[in-house]
Formats: sequence, structure tokens, C-alpha cells
Amino acid sequence: MGKSFDDLVNLIRLLRSPEGCPWDREQTLNSLRPYIIEEAHELAAAISDGKVECIAEEVGDLGLELAYVIEIGREKGWWQESSEIWEKVYNKIVERHPHVFGDKKVDNAKEVEKIWGYNKVQRKKDIFDGISKSMPSLTAALRISQKAAAVGFDWERIEDIFAKINEELVEVKEAYSENTKENIVAEMGDLLFAVVNLARHLKVDPEEALYLANKRFVERFQKLTSEVEKEGKKLTELTLSEMDQIWERVKNSG
Repeated sequence: MGKSFDDLVNLIRLLRSPEGCPWDREQTLNSLRPYIIEEAHELAAAISDGKVECIAEEVGDLGLELAYVIEIGREKGWWQESSEIWEKVYNKIVERHPHVFGDKKVDNAKEVEKIWGYNKVQRKKDIFDGISKSMPSLTAALRISQKAAAVGFDWERIEDIFAKINEELVEVKEAYSENTKENIVAEMGDLLFAVVNLARHLKVDPEEALYLANKRFVERFQKLTSEVEKEGKKLTELTLSEMDQIWERVKNSG
């Protein structure tokens, strides 16, 4: 029989015991924080790459960090067993799905999101609760716009978002011409936020889109570098026009 998540938590409990490992005993929530963020990013990257074996491995690595958190919380007396955590999230999920576990009727996913948004308003909670400050800014912008849209604050036509992007681009140009750093930063932020909203309406995850764009750029630039080296030259010896020509050749080669 295979191992369960509870087996992993019990293993961490053993490692943090007097009979266990000095390194594991020294770990705190703060010391684990960077590992948790790193593993979450690696899982997201594995999902973007679509490699099943890597996804399974990264899920396990992130689960390991969660097992540490659960055991440290138990040691602090925040809960007795992990089942207390799972019960809370279980009840929360049931509450968020009245159209499944109650008599609420919905026709699509957008109506489900509106239910979640209105429920938070009715409970007098900030609709932006749960958006972590450590979340990548593109993802945070997507979550913020999703939560605002869930209570009806959203564009009705995608054409209006294109117009908004053009408007924000003009304002970036104006800030640039004025050469005011503070305004340039502010207007660039507004432009990026508008682009994230466009991605949302196009059902594109902006974080994944940029991840893939970064990956394509790096791969193409590496090929460009290889092409230049084959010609016995160095990048620093080429003009921008010469590099552009090789770049277009590499880009069109797939």
C-alpha cells in the first residue's frame, strides 16, 4: 500500500522529535516561507510545461512544505490534527457551492463567481481577502479584477478594454514626455492592469502567458547566440540590424 499525506506529516513529526534530525527541529514557519514560495512556483512552471512526471514531483515537494507547516502548527497548539484544517476547508467549499449542495441555480462559471463575490459582501468581508502580498503581481492583478468582476464591476464589451489599453498607452507616453518617474511608474501600472483585464476576458492566465513568452525569448536568443558562434563571431561584434536579421531567421524557423 502506498503512503498518504498523513504518513508524510507523521514522518515530519518524527524528524522534529528528539530522536530525529537537528536541521528539521530548527525549522520555523519563517524559515520555511521561501521554500513554500519556491515550490509553488516550481509546480506552476511544471504545469505550464505540461510534464506529468514533473507535476507529480512538484506536488510532492509542495506537500512536504505543507506537512512541515501542519506539524509546526500542531506543536504550537493551533490544532491537534490536520483533520481540523481539512474540515474547515471542506465546509468552506460546501458553502461556496450552494448551486451543488443547496437550491441555488446557475448556468455558467461566471454566475458561480458572482455568488462567491456577493456572499463575501453579505458577510461584510473585504472581497479582496485572500490575495497574498507575496503573490506575483500579474496573478494578484488577475485575482483582484476577478473579484471586482464577481460583484458586477467589469467591462461588458471586450472592445472597451482595447480602448482602455490605448488610453493608458497614451498616458504612459505623456508621462514619458514629462519625464516624471513617479507618473511613469503609475501609468505603466495602469497599462499593465488593463492588459491583465484583457487577458481575463480572453480566458488567458497572464502569468502563464508571460512565462511562456519569457521561455520563447530565452530559447530563441540561445539559438541566435549559437548561430553567431557558428559563424565564428561574438554578439558584441554585431550591429543591432545584424542581430535582428538572425533573430527573424531563428523566429521563423519555429
